[in-house]
Amino acid sequence: MANQALFNAIADLVEEDQERYNQGSWGDLVDPVTGEEENIDPQHPRFQLCHTRACIAGHAVALTTSPFDLRRAADAVVKERRSSDGGVYFDEDSDEYKRIDEAYINRPIPYSTMMDKVMNLKFGGEYSYVSWGDAGAKLLEIDEYEGRQLFSGGWEPHEMDVPTALRLIGEGAKVDDVTNHSEEDVRQALNAGFDTVDEYQSSINTPECDSCGHEFSSWDLVELVKKGINSSLFSSYELQSLVDHARTKGLYIN
Repeated sequence: MANQALFNAIADLVEEDQERYNQGSWGDLVDPVTGEEENIDPQHPRFQLCHTRACIAGHAVALTTSPFDLRRAADAVVKERRSSDGGVYFDEDSDEYKRIDEAYINRPIPYSTMMDKVMNLKFGGEYSYVSWGDAGAKLLEIDEYEGRQLFSGGWEPHEMDVPTALRLIGEGAKVDDVTNHSEEDVRQALNAGFDTVDEYQSSINTPECDSCGHEFSSWDLVELVKKGINSSLFSSYELQSLVDHARTKGLYIN
């Protein structure tokens, strides 16, 4: 079962401020006034969640990062920098190599570097590497396949908004279903106890309508009638029979 509380928290965040949702970025800190990216002070490692801008996996990581996680990650980054003391680094501002010194060791930590270390320490070890996608899937309690779908840069639900899709996944819906089906279809499948919309639709078999004797392919024809596409293929009597029969299966067509 997915982590419903975390899915709901991300849905609330996206719903409240669309500017903070960026499916094409694992995450960054943005100054709310200037719009510039911010870094983290290693001496006082904290950031305001209201400044983070990220995709779903990025928000999952940020929302579950504690002050202790940040302190431990900052210490690890400084430790790594200090181990290189006396060496050189390339300074992008001056476009030249400079000697590693105390000022370099204590310089602000880029958000991505900080969160990489947070994930490594939380899910692996000091010298391991854990990707944002792996961390997001673990935190949201979804499998690797669904994580690849949900965290891809181009992911977008076709028939519902992102907060609704996230809340449905939290309730147990598949990423595939919220991506390709309507909220109504997904909820019907969930309420009926099926794992997927396709399984639910396949379970509704009406080989022959008792009232008119016409053979229907159940769900597909019901959906067509709902959209008014196939009305010319049936008499009004047949259509009414289909509507009546659909109602016996719990499908109500206006």
